[in-house]
Amino acid sequence: LPLLSFHEKNTNNDDDFQKGVTVLEIGCGDVPMGPDLLAEVSTNKDDYGTKKHLVAIQDMICCDYSSACINALLKNTKKDEKNDKNASKLQYVVADARNMPQYDNRSIHLILDKGTLDAMLS
Repeated sequence: LPLLSFHEKNTNNDDDFQKGVTVLEIGCGDVPMGPDLLAEVSTNKDDYGTKKHLVAIQDMICCDYSSACINALLKNTKKDEKNDKNASKLQYVVADARNMPQYDNRSIHLILDKGTLDAMLS
């Protein structure tokens, strides 16, 4: 729902979001939430041919400060990606979420966080 609100306020052209957004998952660990979300959104039709999602994902960036976590995630997801049309949309990055100068402020449309903020504040 927040993404829909963002969409309604920040674009006048539905084609912009149909082309796809860039999603950054910070603190991804070794759990394939990002790749799973990408796979789910990429199957954009239900059993009746009706469009399920308002937004397409152009790029999914899975980020963690731990190279061991990124390597484990890569190992686990590569098994599923051999014939996966989404493999080219996935990026795996070792980086500190507090300092990511490699990304322009406007290059990321949505940031997923499933516990990184809690860990940083505790």
